[in-house]
Amino acid sequence: MADKIYGVERMVLDLAELSGDDLVVRTQAVTSAEPCDITALEHLCHEIEGRIERGDLMIGILPLTARETMARGYAALASTGRAAGWLRLGVCYLEGHLVEPVTWPQAYPFADPDTESVGAALRCFAEAARLGDSDAAMLFAQVSRDGSTAAKEAALHLLGPLCGDDPSGGFRYQRGLVQYWLGRIPDAAISHRQAAEAGNADAMFELYVLQATSQISDDSVGARQWLERAGEHGQPRALYNLGAAYATGDGYDRNPARAAECYRKAAEAGHAKAALALGVMHLLGDGVAADSQAAAELFELAEDAADGHIDVDEFLDGLGLQRPL
Repeated sequence: MADKIYGVERMVLDLAELSGDDLVVRTQAVTSAEPCDITALEHLCHEIEGRIERGDLMIGILPLTARETMARGYAALASTGRAAGWLRLGVCYLEGHLVEPVTWPQAYPFADPDTESVGAALRCFAEAARLGDSDAAMLFAQVSRDGSTAAKEAALHLLGPLCGDDPSGGFRYQRGLVQYWLGRIPDAAISHRQAAEAGNADAMFELYVLQATSQISDDSVGARQWLERAGEHGQPRALYNLGAAYATGDGYDRNPARAAECYRKAAEAGHAKAALALGVMHLLGDGVAADSQAAAELFELAEDAADGHIDVDEFLDGLGLQRPL
């Protein structure tokens, strides 16, 4: 066993030393070989994926064919019945790394076209879930939001057995989302409550939304309790909403310092609007010390977290403010 483990570690080290071109060539060779060395191919595909995430394509040290090569490698792994191959192939479809569909092992209870990324990814995740990969079942359920009603029903079928052994509440939370997408609000509320009682902060926030918008009951006190519990667990959207409530006095006594504290926690968790709001508070000295440098850094954080979906300068202009230089 020690020799085998050492061999895998040695392989990983060797791959890290390959140039981008050599890595792609070797992956293509292993993919087309008969029989296929599954272990080697899996490590090769993971190495390409890691370099793509690192940004090697953007700086030209990984050839443009790397994405397609990786996807074809994962397709070869999937064809051998590897759940991990099916899962990563599904991700490749969603990210546009592979265009043509593969040969599917079975028929599926949904008709989403396999010529489109969502339909192909759903089939891949369904295969991985069938092979026992619970992460694939979760991904299937998440992607079903953009799929057909039949795909959402299939998601509930995949999640059902996993909800029985769900200490974190994650599977029941996802089941609640799918039920909501299907318009089954009472069922969604039950699933979210079960997940929330297991400590799932996202489910707590969903219960807050359902109650605050009167979709299950007109209970402002109960809604605030779920919002506060979610915030105590560090849920970013809950912290942002709490910050806004304390900043405006909507449902709470106005408390700028408390608002800034909530915004800060949400911003540190990657919430773009919270970073933007806290930046404005630093510009104005509202609830926090006036600090133009801190404001500038928070505005940059907001732009990065929003990935181009927030125009900080336009927002500030609407408030009659300017970004610090």
